[in-house]
Amino acid sequence: MSRPNSPRSMPPPQSPDPDRAPIFIVGSGRSGTSLLRAMLNAHPRVHLLQESAFHTWTEMPGRWVDGARRLEFYYRSFSFAWLGLDPEELRAIFPAPVPREQLPQVYRAIMRRVAERHGKPRFGDKNPMSTVYLDRIFAGFPDARVVRMVRDPRGMLASFAGMPFPSPSIVFWGLLSRRGGRKLAPFLDRILTIRMEDLMADPRGTMAAVLDFVDEPWDDAVLDHPRHLVPDDGPPFPWAADAYEPLRVRNPSWPRRLTPAQIRLIERLNRPLMRQFAYPPADLPAEPGARQMARAVAADVAREAAYLWRAARMVRRLFGRPPADAAEAQRLLFGLNPAVREHHPDWSLPDPPALPGAGR
Repeated sequence: MSRPNSPRSMPPPQSPDPDRAPIFIVGSGRSGTSLLRAMLNAHPRVHLLQESAFHTWTEMPGRWVDGARRLEFYYRSFSFAWLGLDPEELRAIFPAPVPREQLPQVYRAIMRRVAERHGKPRFGDKNPMSTVYLDRIFAGFPDARVVRMVRDPRGMLASFAGMPFPSPSIVFWGLLSRRGGRKLAPFLDRILTIRMEDLMADPRGTMAAVLDFVDEPWDDAVLDHPRHLVPDDGPPFPWAADAYEPLRVRNPSWPRRLTPAQIRLIERLNRPLMRQFAYPPADLPAEPGARQMARAVAADVAREAAYLWRAARMVRRLFGRPPADAAEAQRLLFGLNPAVREHHPDWSLPDPPALPGAGR
């Protein structure tokens, strides 16, 4: 999509119906999705949820949660708890059992209620994992506006080291990137793709393109998002703190944080994406040899095996009898990467807020 020469300051001639055209931000984690959400939420007409994870919970395989219970399982999740909504109000509108075809209406009601709480007519959600649920999104919201964020995969994977729950595996993320590409392919003509590097280097031009795509008028507030943050807008996680600070272009840190073998492994596994978005190969002082590459792959596989063992323990407890409550489920998820303590040694995990109306 071509960018406008200057930001549009007049309202669009035909503003979309918010119920028909919610805004979704997708893309890999650590690709700038939180930053774009913060900038869009500074707009006086837009509020997007902070990773409601609606599809992640309601699309659980049937062996774990049967169809009739998926929505109730979501209402008990920490993802829902952080939204600050009362599930009883939603149950009153959508009494159980909610058929699968009615789930988009529930999702719409959740997004709309949170946006109304902030006085905004346009609503939506930011969730990197929604990339694999685009078929569900467009089936439920045919006029949805989907913005996809991409980032140099070397910077993205180096950044994952400071996260408590994503897999640390370079191989895993390379394979997931290819799967995400296949999921995106049928919808590319309906999606706006933005590079994080472009958003950082040219915020005005990039945000003009985004607002034009979602059919909202230009507002200078999107360039000063730290002044327009709303309180209690999602969990206070330190790895997302940069998204709420003033924009400043930094030199990439991945050349210092990754070994030469890791850099070349990432480049090989993500070659299609790097070529498509003009990320050049690194200029290394010396090329890693075959033994170095083999050791890098072996170490990566070992890290992934340990991660999968912890994940299996989490899943068994998450779906046990009785099932884990929201606080325990969150602690299990955020314990998948113990190395996060090296990056955030003084941080303690806050429990999700109690559901409104709990105990009445």
